[in-house]
Amino acid sequence: MIEVTMKDRTKYLYAKHLIEILKDTSFDKIRVTELVRRTGTTPPTFYYHFKDKYELVAWMYLRDFSDVVGYEEAEYSPERLARIMQKMEEKRPFYKKVFVSDSQNSIAAYIHNLALEIAKDALEKVGFTSLTEEQELSIAYHNFGIQGLLKDWVLSDKPMNTLTLATFMYSKTPDFLKESFAQVAYEPEDLMKNKL
Repeated sequence: MIEVTMKDRTKYLYAKHLIEILKDTSFDKIRVTELVRRTGTTPPTFYYHFKDKYELVAWMYLRDFSDVVGYEEAEYSPERLARIMQKMEEKRPFYKKVFVSDSQNSIAAYIHNLALEIAKDALEKVGFTSLTEEQELSIAYHNFGIQGLLKDWVLSDKPMNTLTLATFMYSKTPDFLKESFAQVAYEPEDLMKNKL
């Protein structure tokens, strides 16, 4: 688990209240003014931490992702992918509500961009100095596929078993990405740094 700093406590406060509000309200109808009212803070405080409610959701996802991937040894396996999904499963009602939003700042778009960034970072760390056009397309294609499957899984009333889906996603990962991911370990702070 990631150490919670003083700055993050305020972020966690917003996250906690967002989850509460989502029990009765759709994500698209939630306003920052409601979040600050419920937390007893002010709009400038919210905007100091996040540019909008979508960035708050992205931060919440990244924390969940970092809780699984951070502090672990370098690994890329169906089991690790399943652990990420199991973390999301713990908060399925939350993720189900936020995945419905299809705005340009949607959580699916954020996850896609994060996955692209992590893939390129992992490739650089193992010595790829430049990617071919085909490799760039393979990464994008792979990430779009995973994000589509992940969104369908979250929104499904009868979701597929996490390990079954994770095994499928792993099997479709391009070999050069599998090899790179298997060699790179991340500290949670590294994952959070400059992402939000």
